Amino acid sequence: MRPVKEAFIKPFRLCVVCGFFLFASCGIEDYIYLAPVEYISTAGSTSARITIPNNSGDPNFRYYAIFYRIYISDQSIDSITTSDQRYAINHALASHYNTINPYTANDNISPSSVGTVFSSLKYYPLYVDSGSANVSMTQVLTHTALNPGSTVDIVFAAANPGPYLLVNSQTPLLLQSFPLRRSSDRFTANPDRTFFNTTGTGSLTDENGISENTNADVEKMSPAASPGYTYVSMYIAAAGIDSNFTAVYSRPKHIGVFRLPAASSS
Repeated sequence: MRPVKEAFIKPFRLCVVCGFFLFASCGIEDYIYLAPVEYISTAGSTSARITIPNNSGDPNFRYYAIFYRIYISDQSIDSITTSDQRYAINHALASHYNTINPYTANDNISPSSVGTVFSSLKYYPLYVDSGSANVSMTQVLTHTALNPGSTVDIVFAAANPGPYLLVNSQTPLLLQSFPLRRSSDRFTANPDRTFFNTTGTGSLTDENGISENTNADVEKMSPAASPGYTYVSMYIAAAGIDSNFTAVYSRPKHIGVFRLPAASSS
């Protein structure tokens, strides 16, 4: 009986040892948790106010990322809050919203998957004009510029001065306004990088000018119609870096869908 007993014990010990190392190396992943944005108030399709949560003191936190995509439409809608309205504006807007929505409601998602879903739907990082160059949120909505309770306004209401981002930092009290700019990443923007609605050949609504290299941040209409309007859908997420220097994000929050104003004729 002894050989049989030993034969049983040795594999059992091996199994226990292997199981220990397997658990230690391949156990439950220790996800980084960044406090997500929870509070956003909107005014129709023209503006939104974002209240900044408390990520102060988190060594993984770096800044707040804003992702956007522009959608061509033949509809003029003043307030976009329902699935029917999103579908009426552009079928792809409704589809993309439904794809991203589960990520906005689940704190247990992988922090690295948030960037992947935005990239797959061709959502791009928002830029602003700093006066001398176009810069991303990595230089604007940073952990040093914002404190808990600070607010960020995004305004599309007026053609003059044009869509802008307003940072209201609480400590110290500081107001900074930045004109919004489309992404500077890997494509040419026609007619320019401002967030103004334009029509005609070479304009923002010219679907013949959309490709991987030109106006890649713009979604065509399906089925094709007579486009005369453009809308932008935006999301915000806290962004950071993990121990492997991989970009990670909090649960994203939908900021809203906003109608782009026409450029001032004056």
